[in-house]
Order: sequence, then C-alpha cells, then structure tokens
Amino acid sequence: MTEADRSDESSKALANSNEPPYFERDEERVCNRKKLWSKAGRKCRLWVVFFGCCSLHFIVFGMHYSFGAMFAKLLTKFRKGQEQTAWVGSLASASMFFWAVASLKLCDISSVSFTCLCGSVVAALGLILTSLARQFEVLYVSHSLLFGLGTSLMYTPSLVIIARYYGKYLSAATGIVVSCGSLGQLVLSPLLNFFTESHGVSFTFRWCGSAFAVLSVLSSLSFWLIERQREVQETPIFNASWSMTKRLFRNRAFILWILAMMICNFTYYIPLIHLSMYAEEIGASSQSSSLLLTAIAASAMFGRMVFGKISNLKPEITMPVYQLCMLISGTITLFSSMSTTFWHLVLYSIAYGFLDGSFIGLLSIVTMQIVGLEELAQGWSVMLFSIALPIALGPPTVGWMNDNKNVHGRALFYLSGIPMIAGAVLMIFIRKWRRKESLIIEEKKYLEEEDHTMIQLITSL
Repeated sequence: MTEADRSDESSKALANSNEPPYFERDEERVCNRKKLWSKAGRKCRLWVVFFGCCSLHFIVFGMHYSFGAMFAKLLTKFRKGQEQTAWVGSLASASMFFWAVASLKLCDISSVSFTCLCGSVVAALGLILTSLARQFEVLYVSHSLLFGLGTSLMYTPSLVIIARYYGKYLSAATGIVVSCGSLGQLVLSPLLNFFTESHGVSFTFRWCGSAFAVLSVLSSLSFWLIERQREVQETPIFNASWSMTKRLFRNRAFILWILAMMICNFTYYIPLIHLSMYAEEIGASSQSSSLLLTAIAASAMFGRMVFGKISNLKPEITMPVYQLCMLISGTITLFSSMSTTFWHLVLYSIAYGFLDGSFIGLLSIVTMQIVGLEELAQGWSVMLFSIALPIALGPPTVGWMNDNKNVHGRALFYLSGIPMIAGAVLMIFIRKWRRKESLIIEEKKYLEEEDHTMIQLITSL
C-alpha cells in the first residue's frame, strides 16, 4: 500500500468519525480557558470593588462619627458655645446626604470612579483647610460644606454599586460594608483623641486630610475595574429621566418611609456628638468619655454584621426586625436619662451601638424592599436628600439647650428616644401599605400575562 493510499484511508476515517478535527478541538479548549479566566477575573474585580467600598466607609464614616472626639477641643480653641460648634459637625453630615441626588447624577454624566475621585480630592481639601482655619466661621465652608460634599460624592455611589453587583449576597455584603463605618469610628475615635491631646486640633485635621487623600483615592480607583465591563455602560446607575421619581411619590409606603426617616434622623447624631460632654458633666474624664464612642463603634460593627446576616437568611423578616430595633432603641434611650454613673453610659453605648447595626445596616435593604431594585438608586438618593435637614438640626438643638440652660443635660436622651419610638409606630403603616402595593403589582402582572396568553391564542386561530 502506497503512502497516498494510506493518507486517503486516514482522511476517510477522520471524515467518518464523530470527533472534530484537531484544530477545532484546540479552539474549543482555548475558548473554555478564556471563559474560565473571564469568570475568575470578574470575581477578582468584584472582590477589589468590595474592599474599595469597605475602605470608603471606613474613612468617610470614621471621620464623621469621630467628630465628637474633637468636639471639646474645638470648644476650647475657638471659645464658642456648644450650639455653634455642633453646627459644624451636623452640617457636614447633612451635606453628605444633601448632595446624594447630585452625586448619583454625576455618576451617569461621567463615571463612578471619576465621581469618587473628585469626592476624595474635595474632602481632603476641606480637612486641610480646616487645619489652617484661624476664624471659626471658616469651618462652615471648609468642614461643613467641602468635607460634606466630598464624602457625599464618595459614599452615595458605593452602596448602589453593592446593590447592583452582589445579588443574593446583597444583605451580607451591605452589612459588612456599613460595619466598616463603625470600624472606622472604633479606630479613629481614640486615635484622634490622642492626637488632639498631644499635638492639637490643627495638626490632627492636617494629618487626617493627608491620610484621607491617599486612602480615598486608592479606594476610588478600585471602581474603575468594574466599569471596564460592558454592562455598566449599558445600564446607568441613575436614570437620566427625572420622571421616574414621580412614580416614587405615588408610592404611599415610600412617602411615609421618608417621613419616618426624617423624624428618626433628627436624633441620630445627637449621642455621637453630645454623649461625651454629658459624661464629663457627671464626673468622667475626657479620655474615659471618648471611650463611649469606641463602645458605640465596636457594638455597632458587630450589630451590622449580625443584622445583615439575619436579613440575608430571612429577607421577609427584615422590616419587622427593623421596626422592633427602633422601638427598643428609643425605649432604652429614654430610660438612660436616669443614668448617674459613667458605667451606666457604657451599658447604654453598647446597647445603642448594637441596635444601630439594624438602623443603619438595614437602611438600604428596607428602602429596596419598599421601592424595588429598579428604582433603588432614585429612592435611595431622594431618601438621603430628605434626611439632610433633620440631621443638621438635631445636635445644634441640644447644644442650644445646654448653652442657655433651658433644660438639664439629660435632654439629649429625651430628644433621641421619643422620635425613634415615633418612627417605629409609623413603620406599622409602612408595612401595611407596602403589602397593598405589592398585591397591586402582582395583580397587574397576572392580568398582563393573561392578556398576553389570550392574544397568542387568538393569533394562533
């Protein structure tokens, strides 16, 4: 048999066989490898984005929550009253929420990474200008406006990114990310107290501005990895059509949810700013009183992870758990007005911080359950915008009362507890109207499906 005959027989056998040629099998192997690498690369990018969100919450809320650690030193340096000094911190926190809609809109115009990068530069600039301030009024521009605006450009998109890309792990991922804000407070409160005691307020703000710039820029750049994927460009985070917000305000549960959050957030920053001062009034040292913020931070970090896990395992009980925690938090705050020793305040701080894990950790989850995933970005930004004014008014109100000696220092417990209980009562109607809204939506979907099947039957005939 000649070589030509052998080659003809081999080609015939190959043609008769079911196996593809060698070059097709090689292409299939290469294609499978690319799919595996693409899947692994996506997981790595999501982990990088997750750690970027954690870092942003660590530095952003670590600084906002630790303002109480520097409150007494700012009173001493600028010789202003508690009301005026409290305005600086509360306006900064209010600015972070006030610019929520604008920051999400900027994400669509440019990108998430660019928005967060701009925010890190503006926030760092605000802290550095605060360190150079010689007149108290400058703090309203440098800290209240610039630092608040910068942190809004960083914070708001980060939670929407988490809601977009973490699917069934949303509650667990959100719980871990928001717990990093408490971890930031846990680390930064004693650290800032040490720096202000040893080096002064100006050096502390200058050091914070430099460290804030480096860490926040690195965290912001992590979002660039996820933006390289095509689906981010196809589906904007914030719908360019503002008409979508009209649907939100037709949702009665959402309107009542905004009202409840406005009432509750009037009280949220009051203990974080004034609790240390009250501890000093009943005889605690400045170092001991700063440990109250540390106790709040440690228990809040644990609480946010616990409640995030509970919500992830049992999503249907998220709203009842949220309501119960609001009621318990308001009740123990009212009873804490009878505290006479430092250790009573320590116990209150631990309990308040743990329940805060539900109030803050589940906030975006409850909002999503009320408005739905499609309208989460709009609902979230509108809700944050609405709570800006109450957050700004709460701490200065207590400071004004303390300055004018209108009431006893225990007023902070009354003003913190009663609104939280009122919010828990409003949650009864929110849950009721949400059930009605969901039933209406399900009925509409059922009727649409029936109409569709009827049209198909008619056309087939």
